[in-house]
Amino acid sequence: MYMETVQDICDRNAHLEVRCVPCTRSVDIPPSLIPGRIPRDLPIQLAAAHFVCSGCGGRQLVSALWDYRTAKGRGR
Repeated sequence: MYMETVQDICDRNAHLEVRCVPCTRSVDIPPSLIPGRIPRDLPIQLAAAHFVCSGCGGRQLVSALWDYRTAKGRGR
């Protein structure tokens, strides 16, 4: 089973969607704003562990790939 990585987001110019589970705040991060400290070979499902919710300060986040060209989210 292939898991899409942060590098796939950069290659496809898609956005990383990070959503807070407790407060349901959602942010779409374009490839140019993904921090360099996040390994490019990291699966997108694990990328949320590198973020903190700016709304409630929670760390229980989930991430997905959001491709605006096809308007479909994946990896939830």
